[in-house]
Amino acid sequence: MNKKVLLFGADSFTGFHLKKHLEILNYEVFGTSVVNRSEYIYCDLLNKDNIKNVLNKIKPEYIINLAAISFVAHDDTLDFYKINILGVQNILDAIVDTELRPYKVILPSSAVVYGNTGGVIGEDLLPKPVNHYGISKYGMELMAENYFDKINIIISRPFNYTGKMQNISFVIPKIFSAFQNGEQVVKLGNLDTVREYNDVRMIADIYAKLMVSDNKGETVNICSGRGYSLQEVIKACEKIFNYKIGIETDERFIRKNEIKSLIGSPDKLKKIIGEYKVFSIDEILGSML
Repeated sequence: MNKKVLLFGADSFTGFHLKKHLEILNYEVFGTSVVNRSEYIYCDLLNKDNIKNVLNKIKPEYIINLAAISFVAHDDTLDFYKINILGVQNILDAIVDTELRPYKVILPSSAVVYGNTGGVIGEDLLPKPVNHYGISKYGMELMAENYFDKINIIISRPFNYTGKMQNISFVIPKIFSAFQNGEQVVKLGNLDTVREYNDVRMIADIYAKLMVSDNKGETVNICSGRGYSLQEVIKACEKIFNYKIGIETDERFIRKNEIKSLIGSPDKLKKIIGEYKVFSIDEILGSML
């Protein structure tokens, strides 16, 4: 009998790719959404009874929470705290209340918790988040640690990633879409920021491996250790589409607390799951065609 995986927020960008990957690995995957859609189970993370009903119905061996407010420039800052902290606490309380004992619960945080530290970042670096998204994710981490003695939890800190079907409010699909549509100019913020820009397929593979690892009560970076500036991303797009695009600096896209560099150390991750495929920026952009 196939093992059951429950993905909260399965209708997300990551959820789509992770569900597909897990099904290839012969897991029986169930997904929730806050929108009523036939292919998902309706679930509101702010309603603990709703979560308990879903858990009792599915009885999953593995749980991954992908439901989050993740766009840093999201308008209503209160949503970061309601969904990213209280929603996760409701999941954990519901697991305890239903007396389920899933083999693993993965709670994605974010590399944004590290703030503007620079260098190659390991998990032992003290987080110093600089925006509401980062603060809410670090708050989730601290809250979740209170459940380490009751639930087998891994907290992941994914560094930036992208891929096919990501919303164009995010910078890589925005740039790629401008090229794909033949636009002559794209409006951007700071081009010198450096991020990892990993492939969502790498993320899905890593989560599948973390699920079955023996580790618990851990916080681990999800990263490659490779960073790119937006200038390098634009040059890669120019090579694919064979034309140069004009760049217009738009002050609206320059954040007050802009994180200049965000590159992680994958050493701990590799100790837990071994080696994994890392995609080059050319491979990532090529997959988005």
